[in-house]
Amino acid sequence: MIREADPARGPELPDGDGWDGAGTAGRADHATVPAPRRREPDGPVRTAQLSELLHRLGADTTRLVEVFARTKSLRASDVEALLAVRSGEEQDEPVTPGVLSQGLMLTSGAVTGLVDRLVRAGHVVREPDESDRRRVRLRTTPAGADVALEFDALLGACTDGAARGFGAGEMATVERFLADVTATTTSCLWSLETRVADRESS
Repeated sequence: MIREADPARGPELPDGDGWDGAGTAGRADHATVPAPRRREPDGPVRTAQLSELLHRLGADTTRLVEVFARTKSLRASDVEALLAVRSGEEQDEPVTPGVLSQGLMLTSGAVTGLVDRLVRAGHVVREPDESDRRRVRLRTTPAGADVALEFDALLGACTDGAARGFGAGEMATVERFLADVTATTTSCLWSLETRVADRESS
């Protein structure tokens, strides 16, 4: 259940196993990230500030996945895999181990071990691909889908808490900006991966 956020305290987290504070208790080594330096909103400087904020968002989201995974006795890569498989199901694009290997940037051997863990835990099953019987596709079980949905609810609570301060028009602009940043970042990643692969093969 998602509780309504108190603007003064930030978003409330969804009820669920492990969210009684045990996930981060005793983490004295987890230092608070300082707020970004204030800069005047002009051209390149504003772009630098946005890049800094996006980097912090990515780092904190990665940390969120790691802590959430511990509450489920899973690894962060297990949760990322469940999210990917669940997303593929929602878009009617079944995920194969090869797709996971590319998306999570893991070797085929590492993905095999990851999928084996999730199968043993009862979170996913392997099924023959109907369009190509030589391939295997992955499907979440009800238990695996519940884990993915619980994380989505957690992340949604964080997002909703921030979105309440913006109007519909502003949110449309934010959505368009984030979509463009995601596309350009993906393009940069592909370009860098290609250069690295070419250098390693030469």
